[in-house]
Order: sequence, then structure tokens, then C-alpha cells
Amino acid sequence: MENKDAKVGLGVFEQKSQKLLLDLALEASNRELQQIVSHRQKPVSLPGYYRSLQTWRSPVLHKIED
Repeated sequence: MENKDAKVGLGVFEQKSQKLLLDLALEASNRELQQIVSHRQKPVSLPGYYRSLQTWRSPVLHKIED
């Protein structure tokens, strides 16, 4: 839904520029989404899953004082 009142103040060049920028942004977003969807990881075993967790998450260390 477009706001016709907002476009009244814009010239033809500005309207076409906005449409072009929107089209480029949508195309780039679509390409990025397709890359995310097409990149499928194969399932891992439960021990493999826990090993992968340790690679990207460092353990939290707590110091217990008496």
C-alpha cells in the first residue's frame, strides 16, 4: 500500500530512484535468503553436537569464595 500524498512532493526522478533502490534491496535480500536456505547442514550425533557447542561457546567460570 503506497502513500499517494507522500509521492505528490516527489519528482519522477525521485520516484524512480526509490523504486530502483527498493528493487535492488529486495533482490539482494532474496539472494541472501536463498543462500541461507540452500546451505543445509547434515545431521550430527549428540556427542558431535556437544563438541560443536564447546567450539563456539566458552565455559563460564565461577570463583567460589569461602
